[in-house]
Amino acid sequence: MFVALVGCKKNAIIYNPEIMDDVPQIEATCDIIADDIECVYPRQIAELDSMIIVLDFAVNENFFHIYSNKGQLLAKFGKKGRGYGELISTPTHFSLDKHSIFVADKNKIIEYDIADLLAGNKQYTEQSMNNEVFKLNGNLPNNIYVKDGAYYCFCMSPDSRLKIISSDIDSCLTYNILPILNNSDEGIADNHIVWRYMPHTCISPNKRYIAQTTYIGAVLDILEITNDKIQHVSTQYIIEPVYEKFDHNNITIVDDTVIGFDAVCCTNEYIYGLINGNMGKSLRNRDFQYPYTRNISVFDWNGSLERVITTPYMMTSICVLSNNQGGYATTYKDGVYNLIKINWEFS
Repeated sequence: MFVALVGCKKNAIIYNPEIMDDVPQIEATCDIIADDIECVYPRQIAELDSMIIVLDFAVNENFFHIYSNKGQLLAKFGKKGRGYGELISTPTHFSLDKHSIFVADKNKIIEYDIADLLAGNKQYTEQSMNNEVFKLNGNLPNNIYVKDGAYYCFCMSPDSRLKIISSDIDSCLTYNILPILNNSDEGIADNHIVWRYMPHTCISPNKRYIAQTTYIGAVLDILEITNDKIQHVSTQYIIEPVYEKFDHNNITIVDDTVIGFDAVCCTNEYIYGLINGNMGKSLRNRDFQYPYTRNISVFDWNGSLERVITTPYMMTSICVLSNNQGGYATTYKDGVYNLIKINWEFS
């Protein structure tokens, strides 16, 4: 596998939250599929063959739930532990390839076969990673994708944003360029820490594009994959990251932090993001009633904001149908999470 990795030029950064104010808005209708689903904090969902897969970020076992599109719970799986098919670290993302779920763990990739899970067989496949190939300098991978037999493993460390691991897992290439988030030298030094703080990643179904987003402040970065290179496409600087650094490798949100992307998903045509927009001081208030957004921001693969879809519900995660005409989301109200179907139309 030969891939040229091409980065982006460093330019002065200008944040532009006003881009959210002057775009067409579409009002969606929603149907509740399941009330009070068995989740502590649903972080990611995906749709496959009329089933909805939910990743619950805040439990120690059964991180994954599979629902029918009628709201029936079909299976639960993904326990924490060091055994075969178990997860040493809490998963933050998963990806689908054909009829399997892929999850990156500390030094292995786990493949869960959905048909086996639904049949109650619970057969898993583990792929151990060569320590030198999979080395991430102590930073856990954020996500893993499969493309043409190779593994695309994301970790926002100073020297490894993306590792492309060959199918025989004996070699890899590394793409390590992250967009700078701050014009000051001090901010530049913290760059990878901000990108590593609860980021979201998605890859288009045709495996041509990658979108990555920040949680502290709202930044969207887009890469393009071709047969011979990874090329930077654009960076959309929406809301500037504000944070407190408490040691050389860790940061936290503060009162003036604006929360960025709670979730991101994509089709071959568009990127769909949930930009929270709340400030840290609001989220620290236990009585705060609106901790998530009701809006879905729709970008094209050049990074241009095309439209905003409004819903009646606060959403924590979202997935969109391949025809761009609706999708599914997990929603929050009064401490309860629901699963909904969202309906909209646009050309």
